[in-house]
Formats: sequence, C-alpha cells, structure tokens
Amino acid sequence: MERSVTVNKIGGANMSKLDQVLNLVRSLREEGETPILVVSAFKGVTNKLYDMLDQLHDTDYEEADIDRAFQPALDIIKGKIDEFFKTEEHKKMAYSHVLREIQIVKNVLRMHKRVSNVLAPQAATYEARDKVIAFGERSVIGVLEAFLQENRVMAEAVNDVEFHANGGSRTSKEDLHEGIQEGIATKLKEVMHGWDEEVLILGGHIKGTPRGMTVDIGRSYSDTTAVDVTAALSHHMGFYVDKTVMWKEVDGVMSADPRQLDLTINTPIVHEDVSYDEAFEMAGSGSQLMQIDALRLGWEMGIPLVLKNIDRPKGVGTTFGRSWPQTAAPFKVVMANRNVDAVSYKIPQMANQPGFLHAMTGLFDQEDVSVTDIFSSGIVVGFSVNLPSDEADQKVLRAKIRRINRAMENLVVHGKGYACTIEWHKGDANLVLVGDELKQNRGVFSRITSVLAEEGINIRATTQTHAERRISFMIPKGFAEKAVQALHREFLDQKKGA
Repeated sequence: MERSVTVNKIGGANMSKLDQVLNLVRSLREEGETPILVVSAFKGVTNKLYDMLDQLHDTDYEEADIDRAFQPALDIIKGKIDEFFKTEEHKKMAYSHVLREIQIVKNVLRMHKRVSNVLAPQAATYEARDKVIAFGERSVIGVLEAFLQENRVMAEAVNDVEFHANGGSRTSKEDLHEGIQEGIATKLKEVMHGWDEEVLILGGHIKGTPRGMTVDIGRSYSDTTAVDVTAALSHHMGFYVDKTVMWKEVDGVMSADPRQLDLTINTPIVHEDVSYDEAFEMAGSGSQLMQIDALRLGWEMGIPLVLKNIDRPKGVGTTFGRSWPQTAAPFKVVMANRNVDAVSYKIPQMANQPGFLHAMTGLFDQEDVSVTDIFSSGIVVGFSVNLPSDEADQKVLRAKIRRINRAMENLVVHGKGYACTIEWHKGDANLVLVGDELKQNRGVFSRITSVLAEEGINIRATTQTHAERRISFMIPKGFAEKAVQALHREFLDQKKGA
C-alpha cells in the first residue's frame, strides 16, 4: 500500500497523555499514513526550566544548587515515565535518555556561572539559555521513542537538528526559517532508511538559532517547526506532504470557545474550512488555536494546515486555505480575549497635525511590543496589547509598557516635546468578531452594538479592519462571557439549522 506522508504537531498538554499519542499513531498508520511527529515538551516542563534559570540567575551556584533547581522539571518527566511505561526494559531506556540530556544541561550550567535572567536575556547568554530550554524537547522525544517501541510501533527519535547559518548573521524571519528548514532536511536525510515503516519523532526545538528558539520564534515555536518540517520535506527534499496537522483538544475552529458559552442556550458550530486571512485575524486577536507565525509560513509556502482533535483522529477538523465559501451567518467566530491591556494617550496639540502617531508607534517598536489595535479620536490615541498567558511573561511586557509610558510623558515630535495624559486599563477584554461574511452584511455593526447595549455592556473603544473581516470592541473583562453568549445567541445560534 502506498502511504501518504503527513507532519503532525503534538503540543505539551497532549504529549502528557502518552497513551493518547499511541492511539493517534496507530490510527494514522491504519489510515495509510507515514506520520512524522513534531512534539513539544511535557506540559509544565518548559515553565520549570524558566524557573530554574531564574533561580540560578546571578548566583555563584554549585552542583547541588543545579540539582535542586532542576528537580521540579525532572519530577514531571519521571512521573510520566512511571505512569505510562509497563516494562522495566523500556522504562530504563527512557530514563537513560533523560539522564544523558540532563548531563548536557549540567555541563552547560557549569560553564556559565552567572546565567542571565531568562526574562531579560542578554546576547552573551543566548546560547546557554537555549540549551537549557531545549532539554524539554530533547528529553521528550527519547521518552516517546521508547514508549512507542514498548507498544510495538517502530519509532526513531531524530536528535540534534541544527540551524544552518549559511554565512553572516541572519536577521530576517525568512532567513531564519530557511536555515531551520535546511537543518531539518540535513538531519532527515540521515534517517531516511526504512522511514516509511517507522515513526520519526522531532522535537519542536531547533538548536543553534541566533538567539535561541524562544527569542527568535517565541514560546509556541513547535507550531512553526511543524510547518518548517513540511517545507523541508517538500521544498528541500522533493517529498510530497499530504497535510500538516496541528493536534489539539478541540474539533477545529469553532464559532466560539465553548468555555465562554452557556451550553444550555448556545450551540457552538465547527467550521470545516477557514481562510488564512480569517485565521490571521483570530490569532492576532489572541486565539491560541494556531500560532500566527505558523499560519504565515503556511500561507507563504502554500502549505495546507489542518486543525484536528487528538481524541477524534478520524474527525474532519478545520482546513486553512487561501479562500473558502462563506457561511449564512454574518460572521464565523466571536471570541473574547481577557488578557489585554489598553493604553490611551491624550495630547491636545496632535489634532490635525502629522507625525504624532508615527512617534507613538515608534516607541512600541523600540520596545518590541506588538500592538493588536489602534483606536483614535482626534486628540486621543489608544493601543491594545495582547498579554501572554504566563504571569512572569506578563510582568516583562508590562515593564516595557511602563517604559513606553515614561517616554510618552514628554513625547518628542519633530524636535518638540509635548505633555501627554495617560490612561492604562489593565486586563480589559477584547471582544472580536471574525469572518469574511462581514463584508456582505451591511448594518451588522449597529445590530452588534444594540445587542451589547441591551446586555448593559459598556464599549470603551471599537475598530474595524479595512478588509472588513474583523470587528473588535474593548469592554470590561467582567462582561466577556456575557457578550460572547449574547452575540452567539443573536447571530449564530439562529443559523445552526441553516
């Protein structure tokens, strides 16, 4: 039987259920696929490694300090081995792999007595930090290899995938991904013998990128690595990849997050097809379903991406593509991101004068802070910023916003300083409606605001993209779920039988 090649990304939460991964692999093989797995560290391990680096930061640590700081991450991994392995032979195999990886991390830390605080990295310590964070994926691929072999599935962990620098310093994202793809292709060529009969396992982490994966790509780098694996196979090795699947715990892109709905009233809809443009809007507004860089890579390279539920591998899921037929509803998705800060700046002199917005956005650019929305009303300009889910990362981002605010207090435009009044709303909610259908539904904006008014929900600010596929509202976070439920009831529930 001719088998199709598929690339399958499995996140940390699902990796923590090794039996679930085994069932997925068996199902894919039964469907005639040769699956290549791109996996994240066990859930919680990467956070523990961050904590470890913070604990050792700026201290003259000894071997015992390393062991103590490392223990929480190691406990998670050992717990998974003890939970899922049945034979001592394969349990020992998994432990041996983890111990080898621990030794690598210890050697790195011995050589760097003062590791920079991972939340404020410095160029001199990028390499050391990256090697420590890499332990999460390097350990999990060996554990998964042993677990699959214990259950009579031929599997091989692909170790030491390394970024190809190709001379000079790489600064653009395009060059970065090209180097990653070259490194993946080089390593895969070494393990192609009999690969259609075995499951190849790669970690999401790629070693040797200029500043480390968490800085160069971001914390969700495994999503982009999966797309880079597909690109390496298709563009560098001449293989046809049937599909690239992101395995999550949802059936696909839904009309709303079920956790934000009242399921006694609302019935979420699963969309089998979503355009890349719509997906970009959702990811940019804080959706965690798909990482925005992975979407960009897929769009640029013409790689179809599929989102599926790991509990239902034979389900349809959602396919992302260039364009898709529109639904009968006025939009596809309503979502509320409660991790949003909104900052507004009032300068009376900016009325009808050029240069102010350029100066303001330049301050955000200098601090490497990405803005979700810009709200303007003549003499006031507001910016919304999506916060990361991790509390420590939130503190770092808000420290950047504080620095921006200090600079805004005396904003310099064309060589002249202007006083600025600042309002900072921490933890607002960004209510977002997305869908190409918005272009064809005139008057929907007024209907939306009427629904929110009837629910007693105050709108702090609103914006709509020029492409007319996204409308967003800043509202108090305590009303997030109420707003989602009301809009879903008004516009989507009544369309479910259409």
